[in-house]
Amino acid sequence: MALDTPQLTSSTEELKMMRDTWDRNLLDRAKYELIHALFGSTAYVPANSDAPSGGSAYKWFRPEPITIAPAQLTSSTLIQAAYSANTQAQHDTGSAGYMLTQGNDPTASGGEPVAKTFTITTVVGTPEEYGAYYVGSKRLKRSGFFNTRSLVTELLGQNMGEVADLIARNQLVGGSNIQYAGTATSTATVAPDHLLNFTEIIEASKTLQNNKSKPLRNSHNVAIITPETWATLMLDRQFQEHVIYGGKDTMFSGGMKGRIEWAGLEFYVTPVGFRQAGALTTVHSTFIVAADSYGQLKLRDMGATNIFHDVGSAGTLDPMNQRWTQGWTANLLTKILNNNWFIELQHAVAA
Repeated sequence: MALDTPQLTSSTEELKMMRDTWDRNLLDRAKYELIHALFGSTAYVPANSDAPSGGSAYKWFRPEPITIAPAQLTSSTLIQAAYSANTQAQHDTGSAGYMLTQGNDPTASGGEPVAKTFTITTVVGTPEEYGAYYVGSKRLKRSGFFNTRSLVTELLGQNMGEVADLIARNQLVGGSNIQYAGTATSTATVAPDHLLNFTEIIEASKTLQNNKSKPLRNSHNVAIITPETWATLMLDRQFQEHVIYGGKDTMFSGGMKGRIEWAGLEFYVTPVGFRQAGALTTVHSTFIVAADSYGQLKLRDMGATNIFHDVGSAGTLDPMNQRWTQGWTANLLTKILNNNWFIELQHAVAA
């Protein structure tokens, strides 16, 4: 037999005398950790040291290593003649030899030493001003259920951090040191089976070591990956074996963010990792970062500023004292300092 339909006990008139019950605790908002902006080498510019009038350049100086002649890198013995170059050109190319033979007296060759020159590369960046603001009403300030200004300030602070993170991410995209997974040779040729795996990570780490990079954190470099890349790694057999037999609990907790040290890398996951449409599949970028590969500029007197204007402060622009505003501004700059010390590894994902 069917159940009777329950009858409501409140009438329409009773509902007029009732009110909604509100939970004064705000639900947590969607937000992500700021990853890309975390690993840049930070430079601080003191107050009263802004760019010259009409200019906007801030400079880093990168000394380049003195080049050793290829013949000396491939020879099993050092070139015999010590300081025997007759011209600067001979010296620079190493054609006449300029390194000492082990155990030989440098004066034995009878030649005069030639000074070796070096090069300093200037990296120039232009800080740009960013910002956002909110306009609130006097009535909301008076009658709002929550402390609206406090909420808006927190939301704008999150927005500022996310803007800074995206600026850092976008600077890393499309550098001169791109590695393509599998047999791909361009973004357009990345196929669905060209996944990030142990082999690709080792190749990238080898490149950074040959480029004489320095580890970024805890004797490791950092890999910034998308959640889809994380899922792909979790399905990788070699990664699973490392996690399980290495005594890690990542397979069960699902965590990664710096806790996993695999193939010389610490992994950090961010939902705003870079993705782009390729010809054959969606292409994800994993950024493998060594120390001092990119820099971030912070200006002592032009940094992040929290700006509040209360009701009645706008004068004739707010003739009836109706509005208040909350906003932020910041001068932000992220710049690649050494393309040889970070790699954008483009690949597909399996999940």
